[in-house]
Amino acid sequence: MNREAFVSLVFALKTGMAALQPMLNALAAEVEENEEAAVMRSLRDRSNAFDLSDERFRRYFRLSKDAARYLCNAIRETFRRQRSHALSVEIQVLAALRFFAVGSYQRAVGQERFISMSQPAISRAVRKVSKAITEKLGSEWVKFPINEEQRNTIKRRFRQTRQMKGVVGCMDCTHIAIIRPKQNEEAYLNHKGYHSLNVLAVCSHDLEFLAVVSRYPGSVHDSFIWRHSTIRDRMIENWDAGDHSSWLLGDSGFPLEPWLMTPIVNAEEGTPEARYTEAHCRTRNCIERAFGVLKNTFRCLLQHRTLHYNPAHAACIVLACCILHNIRIRFNIQDTPIHGDIAGDEGNVEAAEQPAVEQGDRLPEGVRIRNLLVRGFRN
Repeated sequence: MNREAFVSLVFALKTGMAALQPMLNALAAEVEENEEAAVMRSLRDRSNAFDLSDERFRRYFRLSKDAARYLCNAIRETFRRQRSHALSVEIQVLAALRFFAVGSYQRAVGQERFISMSQPAISRAVRKVSKAITEKLGSEWVKFPINEEQRNTIKRRFRQTRQMKGVVGCMDCTHIAIIRPKQNEEAYLNHKGYHSLNVLAVCSHDLEFLAVVSRYPGSVHDSFIWRHSTIRDRMIENWDAGDHSSWLLGDSGFPLEPWLMTPIVNAEEGTPEARYTEAHCRTRNCIERAFGVLKNTFRCLLQHRTLHYNPAHAACIVLACCILHNIRIRFNIQDTPIHGDIAGDEGNVEAAEQPAVEQGDRLPEGVRIRNLLVRGFRN
């Protein structure tokens, strides 16, 4: 073989190998992925989270075993059409619960002993489980009082535990940090300089969420969310139907209305107005505590954890965690201590930091109702 033929042969071999290299790399990656999947299946087969002690299970997944089984059965129908060799409902639910609980990177969650799933599988499980929880359980577990009997029950409990009459719920907003969105990024940049959802919620005396609105960007004012909420529509309907003795409590970031009582800013110390405001703040503190318990339990909602999902999926996760919070209350799971004022630390928007609140045309009626309440604090 002459030199030119030899050089041509070498060049052809090199060119062929270069063309084959991407295929070889893809094949090697597929083999590695299959080997990792086999190892994870083996780990899952040898580890059953339900074999943990009750206390360890609660600390790990934030639900009791009974509550976790209830959750799996409640949303099982959603998973009926999945592939025959897909992960079990229980594994996917536990993976999502673990992510909600710790809020760390999905790959780290997947590598934990009782999960053993790849990062893409964790991501799919979080999406699917949170969507199933909100769609299947939302209307059952987050209920605003719709009739007089329900409202009277809540008012009685607020009066017994908080010494303030007429209260059917306490309301506030809190920010949930999300990754910078690809669209309308500026709308999600809140007044504290990070991207978030501004979540409005109403809770009862025992910190149970009665209503949650999680879809609004972080730059939206609390009062705007309130004005466009179905919660307000329901309160107006009740008022127009003759219920003039039921109201929500909100801070001064909301407008004063006959069905929404706000504090009296700069009330002179020792006056009935000041005593009303003190009672108002003590009572309304339950919504701040509810946010604190929620974020301390489901730490994916903490500001420094940041939800790495688009706004729609992040809003779904927030609502799912609120539903799980209520499930914990009903199942009497009260074992998570609160370390510090997480709700305040995380960014409940103080009224002083927001633009002036636009008072509506029902302000005179609101003032009249609030003055009636102030009279009860004259002694």
